[in-house]
Amino acid sequence: MKFVAESALASKALRRLEPVQPRTESLALTRLDTAQSNSIRRRPAQSRTARTARTQITPVIIVLGGRVFPTGPSLSVALRLAQAKQQFDDARRKGLHPYIVCSGGQGSDEHASEALIMAGWLTRRGVPAPAILLEEKSASTEENLAFTAELLRQRDPVPGLQSNGRIRAVVVTSWQHIPRAEFFARSAGFEPAMRGARLPLRQLPKALIWEVGATGMALLRKISRHLP
Repeated sequence: MKFVAESALASKALRRLEPVQPRTESLALTRLDTAQSNSIRRRPAQSRTARTARTQITPVIIVLGGRVFPTGPSLSVALRLAQAKQQFDDARRKGLHPYIVCSGGQGSDEHASEALIMAGWLTRRGVPAPAILLEEKSASTEENLAFTAELLRQRDPVPGLQSNGRIRAVVVTSWQHIPRAEFFARSAGFEPAMRGARLPLRQLPKALIWEVGATGMALLRKISRHLP
């Protein structure tokens, strides 16, 4: 705008020094100046649109694992997956092409990785297999997020990557798990939008006790790493 204002002042000063032009020629030049000014005013909007198209971020939805069985995921994990599928469908309706990352390794009493069982649940409900990424090494919430960040950063382009270097992602877990999961998500370089799936009522007392203990242990481990 400063350039346009200075140009206008310069044009006005030049007109004072020039001889008076015939009316028709003056009118034609005025129309030309108006057209050029309109073109200049339109350029920033076009540039913003082009920049938006170039910097559009691929949505990432991360589902944290939990107990699974040979027949499928436990109820609490299935509720997380249902929440993730809803987020996926919402993004697709907006014309986006999101990824769902299923995060969870294989426990000693599990016949397959949590991630693989979770992916099967999603594909049976219409999520395309190419839209699902598997993180199958983790054995804790901290590893869920750390290994998922590694997995995403190995791709080109990195899904969800922002200009500040952090990865924007929706992280889905059970609601009582959100504070601990968000802490580790930020530590792993994510800018998370947390989504909490409901928990079966009968599991609530045990889940809350577990979460309090797990949060305390996670904080102690974090502190111990910074001790001399």
